[in-house]
Amino acid sequence: MTVLLKPRNRLVNFRLTEDEYGKLAAVCVQKGSPSISECARAAILRLVEREAGRGGPLDGRFDDLDVRVAQLEASLRRLRRHAPGVELEQG
Repeated sequence: MTVLLKPRNRLVNFRLTEDEYGKLAAVCVQKGSPSISECARAAILRLVEREAGRGGPLDGRFDDLDVRVAQLEASLRRLRRHAPGVELEQG
């Protein structure tokens, strides 16, 4: 579960070709992202941080962890869909 410290109240809107959208969707699924919007948002914010010179040696490691957590969340959602009566331990 993601905890938001600041409200997200700004909107960025841009158009993609069918091919671009397909590629984006495929990468988001591969990365286990909960949605295309969240995947695109995370990618853009990583780019912004790197361009701002804030990217340090741990950035790639944190990116990897973000991807793995998103994949685990997606797997848990699939498990819950396929086994609705099973309670998963949280902790």
